[in-house]
Amino acid sequence: MPSDTTENYKFVMSSPIFTRKTVFNSSKPPTLNDVHPWMVAELKSNVKWMVNPDRPRSMEFKDDTLTSLECHSFKGFSPGDLIWVSFTLSFVIGPKFWSPEYRPMDLV
Repeated sequence: MPSDTTENYKFVMSSPIFTRKTVFNSSKPPTLNDVHPWMVAELKSNVKWMVNPDRPRSMEFKDDTLTSLECHSFKGFSPGDLIWVSFTLSFVIGPKFWSPEYRPMDLV
């Protein structure tokens, strides 16, 4: 049985800023607007990597419509906010272990 000292009661989801270029994601145009200029400069010298086109979107549900929060100068969620998350689930399988990888797609 877990105790308070062994569990931190946190669930982690992450979405990488960069991803390797593949035939599956190369056709998607990367958005460089919200990436720091020094990161964009580094990408120009490394042709194997690109900005992740599948980064999570922040949305709000108002009047039966989903609207992007980026256009409202969204500063982030606050403790106590109720958030609906859509995500993808992949399994990373190694020679001795496996683990799930959750990647958020939409935060509403």
